[in-house]
Amino acid sequence: MITTPPKQSILSILVVATFLLATLPSKSLAFSTHTTKIQRQSPSLVTKRYITTKIYSTPTDDDDDDDDDDGYFPLDDGGDGDFIFSAPSLGINIGAELGPLTPEEAAAIKAEASAMIEDTFAQRLEEIEDVKRAANRRFEEDKRNFAFESERRAEKATEDLMKKIDRMSNDFLDKNEALRMGTKMAARADQESAIRGEGVDVGSWGRLSDGREVLTAAGGAVGGAALLLGSVDSAVQEAEKKRKEKVKEQEKDATGKGGVMMDVEDDMKVFDDVENRILIIADDQKDKSTKKLLDRFESLISEAFKSNIILNRMSPSSNIPIGGLNAQTVIIVATALNDKSSSESILGRLLKRTAQPGGKFGIPPSHIVCISTLGTERTETFPYSMQNLMGGKLDKRRDIEESIVRIVRGRNPGVQVPLDYTIFKIGDVTEDAKSKKEPFMIRPGDCLDGTVGVEAAAQTLMQAVAFQPAARNATLSVVGGLEDGEDAVTDEMWDDSFLRLDGPELLRIESLASSGDGNINLIFDELSEYIREWSAMFEGGAKGTGLTTPVTVSESTLQPSASERVVARSGVKISFKSTNTGAAYMSADEERAAERERSGGASSSTPSKKKPKKEGGVEVLVEKTMSGELRVRARRCDMADDTILKELSEGVILKKLEKGVNVWMGQQ
Repeated sequence: MITTPPKQSILSILVVATFLLATLPSKSLAFSTHTTKIQRQSPSLVTKRYITTKIYSTPTDDDDDDDDDDGYFPLDDGGDGDFIFSAPSLGINIGAELGPLTPEEAAAIKAEASAMIEDTFAQRLEEIEDVKRAANRRFEEDKRNFAFESERRAEKATEDLMKKIDRMSNDFLDKNEALRMGTKMAARADQESAIRGEGVDVGSWGRLSDGREVLTAAGGAVGGAALLLGSVDSAVQEAEKKRKEKVKEQEKDATGKGGVMMDVEDDMKVFDDVENRILIIADDQKDKSTKKLLDRFESLISEAFKSNIILNRMSPSSNIPIGGLNAQTVIIVATALNDKSSSESILGRLLKRTAQPGGKFGIPPSHIVCISTLGTERTETFPYSMQNLMGGKLDKRRDIEESIVRIVRGRNPGVQVPLDYTIFKIGDVTEDAKSKKEPFMIRPGDCLDGTVGVEAAAQTLMQAVAFQPAARNATLSVVGGLEDGEDAVTDEMWDDSFLRLDGPELLRIESLASSGDGNINLIFDELSEYIREWSAMFEGGAKGTGLTTPVTVSESTLQPSASERVVARSGVKISFKSTNTGAAYMSADEERAAERERSGGASSSTPSKKKPKKEGGVEVLVEKTMSGELRVRARRCDMADDTILKELSEGVILKKLEKGVNVWMGQQ
């Protein structure tokens, strides 16, 4: 059912619409963008005015026929502009029924319509502003998200870069760990030697407070190992003296109030000013085999010093020059001397200071090398007992060795030139092709048997004279052979071989682990902790261990060393304590002095500050080498010139150590 609206409502709508059309300006006004377009045209342009209302499209809507079928409805030509509909008239004359609007009513309706339009535009503008604000919010949110993602990407890139740098740094540090440790050791030697007033800044070997010698920061030959002739102490003192002379000369020539600073280059040249000289005392006619050794040695040492060295060879029967021609090193062949009196007489002349031109004094030799033979300390064992039957030649050579050691150890520190000694023991010198049948070996003391090749003996002698600080104040034995020019013995092998002289070494257990076994550092830590726990058996009196000497146990303070090819090191020190025998014995004079102190008769009440005597000990070390190997070494420690060896107690500790390491290996 369709309901028809009341006539009054329809009439009202028509009246309002007619009025609005009459009052609107003659321009297009769109009430709906979708359906209706109202257009008024000026009467001067057309004869009829039309309102074009596009309601729908029909087939008759074209441009080729009359407009009557195109949906156009003409307006009345009268001033009222009424629509002319084709539909039947309603029979109502709106203009006649409604009176004209007053100007106030028309203005009110126009104002109301304007307000409605303004409200519509304002609402639309507000909607546009809302859209803009929403777009800004989305833009800011997107920008923050983009910035966050960019920051995350930057952080990720930075993190990846830092990880790469860390890996590169770790690889670099691992490859140079030994070098860094050696640098630290050198710096420590510089500092401690400077405290003692030694001039290590000019380049040499430095000495740490525990007696070990390392290459200092300013020392060393270009592109190779350090070259040093003479003793460590004398080289340091002489170089310091020359450095001070250079400083005085520069200060004398300097102008200005600021004075002068010594050039680093000049400082490094101090050793270049020292004339390198080696004096050899041998009898070439008496010992032909040793002559071959010395000939080869002179050739090798000249190459090492790039011919910047003077070599003199003299017979012991000749007139030995006083002061030894200011040579830093003297090599004495024991077979060329008759007995210890000959060696004492020769050293007496060599170690005297001589006057030089210009009011200066010469510097006598400070490193004495004795080339002796194997078996001088084993004359009761075969075959050396048979060799000693003919005139006791081994006993005589042993006396020569002991006389040299005694003279070196008897020097007055601070008054006389410091001395080092090296006892170099070899078997019969043969061609290397023959001696190569035996493995080439270097060991401390007099413990090897066999022959030695010319090349092997010459190269070892050169290492002991100029390259290896461990050979100072030590005895070593050499057997085996090397081919001439063979590069079978590398610098690492030389360093490791001479490392056995430090202490000396009593036991070495190698190949406990390697870098190919996984985390070598973890295995090193585990073995270090095991050795610390193992050493606890010697604490509290060491009951049940079989030791005949009381001991104390402490942590080892020995640091890694690049010269020793060790990158990590830990261990324990088992030190022997003094007993009521031996060191506790006092002479008659000492007993009388002690009695005066007890009775108060001494002139001074100040208690004695005598430094406790060193009784010796065994230091057990766990080491990781530069080649990635893990090993355990045992060496003597806390030794002095007058320390009595406790070989029985050392043997007990070494047996316990071997057993303990075997147990640890069984647990792996």
